[in-house]
Amino acid sequence: MRTVTNILIVLFFSVVVVGCAAKHPPKTELSNAKLALAQAETAEAQKYAAKLVESAKRKLALAQKLMKEGAYEAAKREAEEAYVDAKAALAKSESLKTKKEVEALKNEIRIINEEFTTIEEVPDEK
Repeated sequence: MRTVTNILIVLFFSVVVVGCAAKHPPKTELSNAKLALAQAETAEAQKYAAKLVESAKRKLALAQKLMKEGAYEAAKREAEEAYVDAKAALAKSESLKTKKEVEALKNEIRIINEEFTTIEEVPDEK
């Protein structure tokens, strides 16, 4: 009998804990997702990672809708996914911009090397 009582107590507290977790709006997660999306947009991620940015926007909008409906757990999940997509878009954008800069620098080095080669090939006039 004592075992059944202990199990019931554990189940009761489990339900209370889960119920409480779902009753709080995921404001932090939504704020984090909004900030990450703003950072991605500032870094021109729409140009380099459009699909990720659009995915983050869709998930953030869904999270906001779910939050208004009181579906806090689902809203939290969508907000977290929006955050991840926005951060991935930012990283991809930064990576591709850096790659372009590296290619531009390589091209400049190639041009400088060609100029030096041309200068070295000109015979001295004495």
